[in-house]
Amino acid sequence: MRIPRLFYPKLQQTNSETFTLTSLDNHRLTHVLRLQSGNTVIVFDGQGYSATAQIQTLSKKTTTLQLNDSIEYQPASGLSLHLGIGISKGEKMDFALQKSVELGASCLTPLWCERSEVRLDTNRLKKKQAHWQQVIISSCEQCHQNHIPLLKPATRLSQWVKTVTSPIKYILHPQGEHSLNTTPTFPKTAVFATGPEGGFTGKEIEQAQAQNFKTLNLGPRILRAETAPIVILSLAQWLWGDFKS
Repeated sequence: MRIPRLFYPKLQQTNSETFTLTSLDNHRLTHVLRLQSGNTVIVFDGQGYSATAQIQTLSKKTTTLQLNDSIEYQPASGLSLHLGIGISKGEKMDFALQKSVELGASCLTPLWCERSEVRLDTNRLKKKQAHWQQVIISSCEQCHQNHIPLLKPATRLSQWVKTVTSPIKYILHPQGEHSLNTTPTFPKTAVFATGPEGGFTGKEIEQAQAQNFKTLNLGPRILRAETAPIVILSLAQWLWGDFKS
């Protein structure tokens, strides 16, 4: 049985061997994982540090854990992948973020695009951003990723392309002029932009190209908004990252 993993951001600041989880973690332990006192879990802080711990007390409101061993550090991947994802509806966006974490994205930026169908006011956007953050954390718990990717605030594509820096910058486009296997070097960083339902407009492609983005073609098939991040990150990891080993 795989040991459950829990996010605990204050792991490095823990001055004693025991600590208490939040009500959200407690609900997951008792109602989802159905754990009991004496069970072992892994706690991680999202910055590379983790340790095993044993459940000491378990109640409806609080759960107390005791560290079993010393805190260990897992180095981050040698390949930094920043993905700008065109905002899609509901579960499609959640799915894209979840799989991007599993495939090693180190930074994620939700992008407002001309064809984005989602419209949110300030209050709803704040709640959505918090929801996306929790999706990312849950994905890290599941896929044994100890470094939580940075989730940046949702921004317009036209602004985002002006701020990201990397020698390798691609925007996905069905008629793109480039493919990943033509990259002459093994980069340490790369930036990709994937579109919403309906893809990018011609104007957005031009805006990206004006900021030194290259158009990237992933083959003859048109990929869904939630599929494109999976494909591009998998290819990048295969060519340059930890898949190639």
